[in-house]
Amino acid sequence: MNAPSGSVIASPKPLDGCQQPSNGFQRFAFDGGNRFIKFFDSTSTPRSLLSCIKELADWEDVEPDASSVVIEWQSSRYVVGAAAAELKGKPTHKENKASLAQKLLLATLDGGQSGQVLIDTLVVATPDSRLKDAVGQLSRLPGEYCFARNGRPTVARINRVQIVEECRAAWRYATQNGGYRWPRMKNAVLDMGGGTALGRVFTSSGQPVRGAEVKLPGTYDLAKRIAAALQSRSEYSPDTSLVMDAIADGTYCIGQRTPFEGVFQQCRRQWIDELRGALREAWAAHMAELGEVLVIGGSAPLARDFVDTTNGRFKIPTSPSPQYISLFGMLEGRCE
Repeated sequence: MNAPSGSVIASPKPLDGCQQPSNGFQRFAFDGGNRFIKFFDSTSTPRSLLSCIKELADWEDVEPDASSVVIEWQSSRYVVGAAAAELKGKPTHKENKASLAQKLLLATLDGGQSGQVLIDTLVVATPDSRLKDAVGQLSRLPGEYCFARNGRPTVARINRVQIVEECRAAWRYATQNGGYRWPRMKNAVLDMGGGTALGRVFTSSGQPVRGAEVKLPGTYDLAKRIAAALQSRSEYSPDTSLVMDAIADGTYCIGQRTPFEGVFQQCRRQWIDELRGALREAWAAHMAELGEVLVIGGSAPLARDFVDTTNGRFKIPTSPSPQYISLFGMLEGRCE
């Protein structure tokens, strides 16, 4: 079977060991972002966990909750989510995201009372299907896993994996569900995430225009700029993860002593201006043929002022939300 450009179909891995689960999913979407990992729970509700992982020592006790999952797998015990961040774990935007995919994925696999999960096709996102190392690591996800999730023994079997480039699933969802007013034109997606801000133009048949791709640092870079500006006010350099948290919750304050809304507004304008300039340069040859640009990702609201100046050419989706539209798109067909 030939995979379409930007989509990779990996063969299933031979299985052995654990008992085969009896219940499962035809397709299971796993979007392991730099800021949040996103998935659907057993009730088909989109969920997210902070994309942070902390390996636990024998003497460390962590209680799972709605925003944190504790996993025991092989010789490892670790927590994913908010508790990992509180314990100064590793944010995935500082690590090789693909290398952590197995551990992050297990946090999303809830076997419920049966303790069993069967996935025929696992759909995962990657920034670029041409990056062989990352694709190779994701291609090894199929298999059988025996682990404990929040203390409950779980068996999960994954038959095959489909690897979809970021932006493609959102483009497909919008195309199939009336998200673009002119689906027969070229349309684009701007995915504003924690690690990167990625812009892609697609032809009417869904082929990415490689020469028009834009990849710039995401909100992690914005947080670093803010932290650098705040360093003069403090003995220590502010933690960029705390800066990102304060941007996300709208408090613009680290703890109770370091407000930074003014600095944020200044740094955001500079960051958006650089992004707008890069898009203008990369998309200049396509503007006459370009219909609309869908602005997605958890950081999409930061571009609201810019979006409002484009007379509707750029737009932020409302349903599904910009954070989850790619996740919904990953469940639709083969994302061709």
